[in-house]
Amino acid sequence: MTNTFFIFIISLRRVIITIPYVHCNRLRILALSEDAARAVSESLGDAGEIRLCLRSSAVLVSNVLKDFIHEHPHVSFSISSEPKGCDLLIDSVSSAYDIPDNAHLLMTEEICLAVSSSHPLAHTGHISVEQMMDEKFIDLADTPSYAGVFNSIFSKCKKTPQIAYSCNDYILQGNLISLGLGVSFVASVTWTSSSLPENISLLHIDDCPHFRSIYYQPLGSFCSENQRIFEHQLEEYFKKLNK
Repeated sequence: MTNTFFIFIISLRRVIITIPYVHCNRLRILALSEDAARAVSESLGDAGEIRLCLRSSAVLVSNVLKDFIHEHPHVSFSISSEPKGCDLLIDSVSSAYDIPDNAHLLMTEEICLAVSSSHPLAHTGHISVEQMMDEKFIDLADTPSYAGVFNSIFSKCKKTPQIAYSCNDYILQGNLISLGLGVSFVASVTWTSSSLPENISLLHIDDCPHFRSIYYQPLGSFCSENQRIFEHQLEEYFKKLNK
């Protein structure tokens, strides 16, 4: 019995007994203890907290958060950019094949080039990689997903387009594009669903189509009822965007 670890969760509703763990390391034991405490808390009617790692699609997910919090005002969220210690991860990848095995696809959207409505090609709706070589780009600093798209599209070219501005704010990026100060790659559905300047056109990239896939992934071993409801609302919201 020296090296055997048991957890008993006793609540007003049920008793849950885990399988014995032999030679558990301390971190695993602490994690199991935390899960047990959260399960007891939920069984006693405590709404608790959802720990969310949000690495992508913040604009879209914020709409789901707003509706969920309105319907469940006693549930709180902690939001992080790092997955450690979180219950749920929302992220995107450039290929659906890169989605983790236990993750759920929410949406796949096309990457387009956003230009001012006064741009010579704005009315055509299309642009080639060669034509983009003469453009001045507005870079999103410290954004790995944007850098990945940029590098992927231009990886086969011998030169890289000029970076005119670098910013880390989507609203500022949109304002710079609308003023005709540069162009930028944007996720089509996310962009059109956001409150951004209207005098911007999205151009399809003819010879190098690119897409990104948004997914959510449960991270913890314990999933509360509130988390399951939130995951369901995520799925329903993105289904409507796909129509």
